[in-house]
Amino acid sequence: MPAHLTLLILALAVAPVSGLAEGPAAPAAPAARVAPARAAPATPPVPAAQIPWALRRDLNRAQAQLRQQLSRLPRDEGIEVLRASDSVTLRVPAHVLFAPDSESLRHDRLAARVLSVPERLLRVRRRLGAQIEVYTDNIGGRGLNQVISQQRAAALLSALRRAGIAARRLQAQGAGLSAAIASNDTPEGRMRNRRVEFVFERAGTPAAPAAPAAPALKPVGAAGAGTPAVRSNSAAAAPFRPEPAAARAGA
Repeated sequence: MPAHLTLLILALAVAPVSGLAEGPAAPAAPAARVAPARAAPATPPVPAAQIPWALRRDLNRAQAQLRQQLSRLPRDEGIEVLRASDSVTLRVPAHVLFAPDSESLRHDRLAARVLSVPERLLRVRRRLGAQIEVYTDNIGGRGLNQVISQQRAAALLSALRRAGIAARRLQAQGAGLSAAIASNDTPEGRMRNRRVEFVFERAGTPAAPAAPAAPALKPVGAAGAGTPAVRSNSAAAAPFRPEPAAARAGA
């Protein structure tokens, strides 16, 4: 055999076979895990450390008093107590205090008992005031809902004034269909949105400036000094136009 063929055979015999002499391929590195994007944080609440100790104590006691009073009411009415760092809120479904499409308070025993809850709290916690906020769903249009929510706010404000709560401790607004807390696409969601909220905070806390709204209501009670007017800081509402008889307010 020629020498050059012998050398070629020997070279092929010792050469590594690709993919075998090097061993199994290393596993691929795992793909980098992309963290989900986070939504922009909402406006943070006032830190508890910035709330005066006396106010925190009053709010803690107010919260305990509200829960004690509500324990005596039917539990299936959906009444809630909500706590923030600088306020306590009593949330009441609108149907407990008002008949559908009515701005007049109910005269039954349950409505009277529920309305006595904020009244008693304000009598005991004299450093606190109440912001009365009335909301509707979106049935019937913005203008009609704005008006009926303002009328209901006026009725509640008047009731607390008649009970002897000082005007300087009370504010009220009809917020209409703004600030929904549930979807208006379902009966259950619309029921949640039809609500009254009594927000208890330090008396005299400045309120947000009022925005243009539906036609303003006249002051509650007789005209004169010291009579509080219903104000609204809800989103601007369209001018009120009478709705057809078939269209009802979302209240």
